[in-house]
Amino acid sequence: MQHLNCAATDLAEPVALLLTNLIKSQQLRAQQQQQQAQAQHPMAAAFESRRPAAVSLRAYLVRLAQYSGAQVNTVVAALAYVDRLVEMHSGGPAPFLITDANVHRVVLACLVIALKFFEDHFYTNAFYARVGGVPVEELNALEVALLSMLQFSLFITPELYQQYEQALAAAAAFCLRQREQAASSGALPRGRRSRGTHRPRTRAKCTHLQKRTPTPTSLTP
Repeated sequence: MQHLNCAATDLAEPVALLLTNLIKSQQLRAQQQQQQAQAQHPMAAAFESRRPAAVSLRAYLVRLAQYSGAQVNTVVAALAYVDRLVEMHSGGPAPFLITDANVHRVVLACLVIALKFFEDHFYTNAFYARVGGVPVEELNALEVALLSMLQFSLFITPELYQQYEQALAAAAAFCLRQREQAASSGALPRGRRSRGTHRPRTRAKCTHLQKRTPTPTSLTP
C-alpha cells in the first residue's frame, strides 16, 4: 500500500495528470453522447473561461500549493471534491463537464473550500484570489457555486480519502517512471536533474501560517 510522503507542491504533477485524464474521458463521453458545450449544467458558466488559461495546469497547481499553505491531506481532499462534483452532476441532459476552459477555476474553488474545511489556519479570499489570478468577487461566486453544487457535502470518510491518496501515489509513481525513462534515454540535458526525482520530503503539520505575498497572475481572458 502506497502513502504520500511529500510536500504539497510535489503533488502538482500527479494531480495534473489525473485531471488531464478526467478531461479526456469526459470529452470522449460527451462526443459519444453528442453533448454540446451549451448543454452543460446551468451553474457551469461561473467556472468557464472564453479560452483555456495561459498558465499550464501543473504550473497553476504548483502556485496554489506553494502560496496557499495547503497540507497534503488538503490537496487530496480538493481532488476528491473535483471528482464528487463530476459524479453528482454527470447525468441528465445538462451535465457538468471538466474542461480545459474551467479546470483552473474548479481546482481553485475546491482547494479554497478544502483549506477552510480541513485546515486550522487559512487566509482570506482576497489572498486566495490573488494567488489564483481572479478578482475576489469572482472567487466568492465560485465558492458559493461549488458549495451549492456539492450540496455542502464536504465530509470525506477515511476509506474514501485512502482511495484518492492511493490514486495520487500511483500517479506520482507513474510520473517518476516517465522522468527516469526520459533521463535514461538522454531526453534531459546531461548533468541536469529532473524535478521531482529527488527523495520525497516530509512536511510537518504547521501550527501557524506565515503569510507570503505572491506575484500576481491572471486567469482573466
